[in-house]
Amino acid sequence: MNHIQEKTFTLLKEVITICESSGIRYYAGSETLRLAMVFGGHSSESVNLDILIPAEDMMKFVEAARKTMKSGRAVEYMGNNKYFSLFEINYVDTTTTFLNVKEGWDVACPGARIIIRPIRRNVTGFRHTYNGVLESGMERTGYRAFRKISGKNVLSVLLVYLHSIFGRAAMSRRMFRRFTKVYSGMSEIVLIKRHRGETREVAGSHFNGGEGIAFESITICGPNDPAGFLEEYLGPEWRERTEERARVYTNVIVSSVTPYEEVLKQSRYAQRIQQIHSLNMRNKFSKVFFLKNFGKYNEAVKLLRRSGDRLDLYEYFQARRDVIYNLYNAGDYEQLEEVFLVYEKKALSYLSEGLGLCVSKEYMDILCAILRHNGMEEEAAELERLAPKEHYLPVGQKA
Repeated sequence: MNHIQEKTFTLLKEVITICESSGIRYYAGSETLRLAMVFGGHSSESVNLDILIPAEDMMKFVEAARKTMKSGRAVEYMGNNKYFSLFEINYVDTTTTFLNVKEGWDVACPGARIIIRPIRRNVTGFRHTYNGVLESGMERTGYRAFRKISGKNVLSVLLVYLHSIFGRAAMSRRMFRRFTKVYSGMSEIVLIKRHRGETREVAGSHFNGGEGIAFESITICGPNDPAGFLEEYLGPEWRERTEERARVYTNVIVSSVTPYEEVLKQSRYAQRIQQIHSLNMRNKFSKVFFLKNFGKYNEAVKLLRRSGDRLDLYEYFQARRDVIYNLYNAGDYEQLEEVFLVYEKKALSYLSEGLGLCVSKEYMDILCAILRHNGMEEEAAELERLAPKEHYLPVGQKA
């Protein structure tokens, strides 16, 4: 597991402990379950995990989590955050800001998280339609009022605005209580809502009991017939799609501990991290970072990119450590330069922007020795001067 996955795995264990100690039935959600079934845990591309609990236990989970809340944890839901627009709960690590930037899309949230989604009773008739419209309106006012113009979408937003006449915070609390009551209980068909408003129907019999599923070093309660559940939920090719997704995103998601002091030093004015979002549409870099709030947009972008490059190179060198030291001790600078070629190009590129790129002290010393061997004394000295103290430590450690 990488740095991010270790954090989410810790959160997963905490969520399971809360459920078991409070008598709440829980099941591995579709994301957690498919990873467990195919990989036995995290894959190269996985970040956040999910858990399913009955709709009537949503408030019970919130109250139980509050009683046992550890430092650096938070529970986010409609009842305590008027801008939280989904009928679900996020169990969040608040010690960091989690920015996930992938090819073609991006997501920002307060921290690494476990998503707790409700298993909903299938309510029919006007009551179901009305609540569905309200929930759709909540989502749209939470991020984009009219992503797609239609009569139903306009009506859903207007209804939510009417409900919020006496305050959006009060309206959000009422909505959460309403959805908890309306969707409580099991039926022959139950509903599970996915990201971006997609609702899937699955057989309620999947949640009569459960089957133990191994995920990393723990066992999670999964639905009856896990493969059958995933086939209903994701389609008959769920296994092939899971494997293909892991292949496509291999080495795309990279975790990095960005040196906070460096970011804050170059970013004097606080700025909302969401303003980074538009960057992905122009540059499409594929990294995952843990950051604190920062300002000065251009400097922040350079720091993001460099932080990802630093970890990529660190992993690249660690796989070649013995070869590197044999060449270095033998003074074979020609072969060494081939190994360090990407590092040298990136380091000199950042140097042109007034930034250093120090993967760690041991590799920085070798790079500078190569540069000096090639008569580039000034560049070597400048790189050493620009390298922050944090970069002289192994990746992931702080001074």
